[in-house]
Amino acid sequence: MMKNKMMKKIIVLGFLFLGSFVCNAQMELTLEQCKNMALEHNQAIKSAEAQLSASDATYKLSKRSVLPQFDLSGNYTYLNDPAEMNVPSFELPTTDYQPSGVLYPGGKTQLAYNNSYNATLGASLPLYMGGKLNEYKKISGYGKQMAEDNLVYEKSEVVFSTDEQYWSLVSLKERKLLVEKSIVFLSDLARDMQNRYDSELVTKNEVLKTTVDLNDAKLSLIKISDGIELSKMALNKLIGNNILADITVIDSIVNISDTLKLVEYIEKSLDNRPEIKIMEHQLEIANSQLKVIKSEYKPQLVSFVNYKYQNPNHMGVDEGELTWIAGLSFNMPIFHWGERQLKVHEQKMQNRKVELQYESTKEFLMLEIHQAIFKLKESLIKIEMTKESLTQAEENLNLERNRLDEGLITTTDVLNAQMQWQKSFADYIDAKVNFKISESNYYKSIGELKY
Repeated sequence: MMKNKMMKKIIVLGFLFLGSFVCNAQMELTLEQCKNMALEHNQAIKSAEAQLSASDATYKLSKRSVLPQFDLSGNYTYLNDPAEMNVPSFELPTTDYQPSGVLYPGGKTQLAYNNSYNATLGASLPLYMGGKLNEYKKISGYGKQMAEDNLVYEKSEVVFSTDEQYWSLVSLKERKLLVEKSIVFLSDLARDMQNRYDSELVTKNEVLKTTVDLNDAKLSLIKISDGIELSKMALNKLIGNNILADITVIDSIVNISDTLKLVEYIEKSLDNRPEIKIMEHQLEIANSQLKVIKSEYKPQLVSFVNYKYQNPNHMGVDEGELTWIAGLSFNMPIFHWGERQLKVHEQKMQNRKVELQYESTKEFLMLEIHQAIFKLKESLIKIEMTKESLTQAEENLNLERNRLDEGLITTTDVLNAQMQWQKSFADYIDAKVNFKISESNYYKSIGELKY
């Protein structure tokens, strides 16, 4: 019995340990995984999707506005004490309105009944509404297309933000590796200087110099480690993870395409931007709204037919009756004190405002595309320059270390060479991450950012 209890405790503790291990396991993420998670989590995208669904429903409704409309209505009235009218007796006249000698005895006549009810089934069909129904359908169609373009815009913004945050984290990870290499180098140098000091080959000052630089490097490592944790939190928030989730990025900044050196401005690139498409649809909506205003002052013709069951009947008798009516409804404004001209002028000015906004947006986006191209080309040049500087700094560091071993220079020269190598390496890392972000910004600017 005691063995069984002990075994159960061991099993429970084992599962608790396994659960703790799984919960604390580090999550490895690629850039594509981060993009997919961010797209799924982002609230602005969900809002844009909801707007698209609503716009689609509006568009479907507008297409059905030209179809017949059917309505059913009815009412029932109960009167506790219906009104009556007393008719006095009188002598009935002849056909030539002469006394006939016949007396009508008089009596009571019902003016209402205890129970009155009716039910109407009606149908109506717009025959001609000045063209506004067709324009309403166009407007709702443009609205749906705007919602689609807005969804594309929101997704591209989220993807670009993910690219920025992801590559920034990669950059910090590489910087951490750089500082760790520096610490290893400085630790070896400090150990060498201590041995030389013990052998009375160098002064204490040489040992202190290397120790100070080593401590600075260790402090930099702490700062970078803190920066990595903060960057992880920001990425977790962006992709919908728990903000304290332990994640790591498995990519490195190595894939650089030479074909991007040939990028140039292409006029059609502007047409791919969702912002331009949205503004174009706004122009089309404004033009359709002008047509709608003009249609309000054209003839309006609607046909209708109603089937009705009522009690009392049309003769005022307390019994049911089925009847129907059909007809046409016509309306046309004649004179409204210049209202049409004023409304048309107002809408034309609104259209002009949209046109000016469109031209302004177009110029701004053209400038943005050119800036993105310049930044991308500049980032490629920086990569080549920093790579060359890094190669030279590595060679110089090796030479200075050899010269130190030969006793030709002091520790200060080696430390300066090491600092120059570390700076060149950091510049190279910055150049690579700047290229990755510039590349993403370039594709976003020409409307070809993939997600």
